[in-house]
Amino acid sequence: MIRQRILKLFRKLNLSNPLEYARELLAPLCKEKLDEMILECKDCKTCSNCNKKITIGNPNANYLIINDNATDNEEINEYLKDIIRVAEIPEDDVFIINSISCVLKKTFGDETIIRLPTRSEAMNCKHFVDYAIRFVNPRVIICMGATSLAMYRNDISVEDVKGKFININGYKAIVTHSVKDLFGFTEYYSENQVEEITESVLNDVIEAKRYIDTLRKE
Repeated sequence: MIRQRILKLFRKLNLSNPLEYARELLAPLCKEKLDEMILECKDCKTCSNCNKKITIGNPNANYLIINDNATDNEEINEYLKDIIRVAEIPEDDVFIINSISCVLKKTFGDETIIRLPTRSEAMNCKHFVDYAIRFVNPRVIICMGATSLAMYRNDISVEDVKGKFININGYKAIVTHSVKDLFGFTEYYSENQVEEITESVLNDVIEAKRYIDTLRKE
């Protein structure tokens, strides 16, 4: 199976840039390896008691999204895809990895809610994100949410740099709110405020697209 895929890709070899071709060839295999590592991870005590979410998308994408904590709420995941569509970014040009791969939960009486990760849990997942950045080699990173940002800049908040570009592992990255937080805002803000925050996130994603479009014109 893998041999056939390699042979198929080999026929498209670009001899003018063989190193880039080799990266594109290996990226899908690296994604498979990363997903396998996530599913088999036992770095935290919680790993054996939680659902794990693997990566989504094209490992040769121009856009890499570091999503906030993993969620099993498909409505939230679809909302992120909607934002990508509205921003007119091709879905097959996006790679998505969660900053925290496990769906972390805690129980209050009869209610179970998604909890925030501890600092050690977040740092245990960081090597997954670093690995994804290396093999995807994106043109831009979209860093969504406080957990994602804290992995690389624990000295600033999302509000400090929201809508601005920062450096993540040598790559240009724009910071914005997490889509998961948008759903949580409905408990604390009016409908108009939620719409404003949603539009703000969309504008940040569009700004990442503008950056890519500028690179293509150069």
